[in-house]
This record gives sequence, C-alpha cells and structure tokens, in this order.
Amino acid sequence: EGIRVISQVGGTEAVPALIELLKSPNAQERHHVAIALGKIDPPAEAAVPALIPLLKDTHSVEALNQNTVQVSAAEALGDIGPAAAEATNALEEQLQTAKDPDMRYRTGLSLLEVNSKHVLINNLTSKNPDVSEASARVLSLATPPNQDTKRALRETLQNPNSDNSDVNLQIRLTAATTLKLLGEEIDPEEFDNDFQEEYKKFEEQFEGCPRLPKKGDKLSQDEDPYFDPFRVECSDKHPDGGFKELIGGFFGFE
Repeated sequence: EGIRVISQVGGTEAVPALIELLKSPNAQERHHVAIALGKIDPPAEAAVPALIPLLKDTHSVEALNQNTVQVSAAEALGDIGPAAAEATNALEEQLQTAKDPDMRYRTGLSLLEVNSKHVLINNLTSKNPDVSEASARVLSLATPPNQDTKRALRETLQNPNSDNSDVNLQIRLTAATTLKLLGEEIDPEEFDNDFQEEYKKFEEQFEGCPRLPKKGDKLSQDEDPYFDPFRVECSDKHPDGGFKELIGGFFGFE
C-alpha cells in the first residue's frame, strides 16, 4: 500500500526511490514496486533498465497464486508502453525461452504494448509450437487486426517452419483458428486429412461458443489485463468446458 501511495503522490519524482526498492530481497516487495512503476504517468522510462533483469526473476509471489516476479516485470514494461521499447530484445528472449505459459503470454502482451508487434509476427513461424501459439494468441488482440497480421498468419498456415509433421499440424491449427477468430474464412480442403479432421473438431465446437469474438468486435483488455479470446466457456453446449479441452493442448493452457 505504501509503495502504491508513493508512486501516486510522487509520480515521476518517486521513480529513483522505487528503482532502488527493486533490489529488495523480498519477492513480494519487488512485485509491488514493479507494478507501481508501470502505473506512473507519464511513463517511467527511466525504470526500464532496472526492470529488464527482473524478467528472469522466477521467485514466486504467494499472494498471486504463485505468479512470479518476472510476470510482474513483464506487465510493468507493457504498462510503460512504447517508452519501454529498449526492452524488446529481452522480452523476445523470454517469449522464446519461458517454460511457463502465463509468462509466455504476458511477455507477448508486453511486446504488443511496447509497439513491437513485428517480433510477434516473426515468431509465428518459430519451430517451438508454444512460441508460435503464444504469438498468434496475442496478435489476435491487436485492434484492429491489420493486414500484416493476417498475411503473416496466412503464410504460417501455408508454410509452417518445422520438419516435424506433428508440430506442423499444431502450428497450422494455431494460425487457422486465430484467423477464424479474426473473422477470416478458412478452407480446410486445401490441407491434408489430419488438418481437416482436427479443424473440423474446432469448427464444431466454435459454433457452440457464442462468447467467442465475432468479426468487427473490439477485443479489449481494459477490464482484464489477461483478457484472452481463447479462454472461453462453452457452457450452453459444453458444460464440461469441452472447447477449452479441445484447443488447450496446442494453445498452451489446461
């Protein structure tokens, strides 16, 4: 609470003191300081070099269901926005190496918020399907989704960058379902039988999920910083959460 008050009352004048507090041995305090730095207006650009190392801070924060300090640091950099562009390389490294799906997703969001969407587009063709999936999920949040994003997803759908047929299938399904969520039409007949079979399962579930965003909808993170159009409940048709189970395997969450 004290950290929040300092950041609100002191504003940019409080940044040097808060940067020093990032060195605290207490993980929960480092979490609160990082979040506070992200909320300062105008953006605390001076804090970016001190936040970057915390992207590797895997200490957990008990009050946040075992979320880690690195997630808080990524969120803070995203909140700082384009002024945190110098963190792009460090954020991309985390996107590519993080083992925790929440960290991958949060890092992707931050890349979008610091105006580094090109990094997400480049990682659509990652040979690691987890990275490709996280990039696609975050790109679906860009409003409005521009033609570069759709073109990159189409290219990924046609030419996944892997020699492994199972990985290729996962990457293609990621690109196809993301395009579908963006209101684009997909012709599964263009692809092999395995793809057609899995995509048909997706479409069957998709029709029973009225909460999915439709073409023209504005995807917003205003109320929920972890808003994710793939985390939906199909309770009216699938009370057991069947849709989540269907795509959970290749979208990186249970």
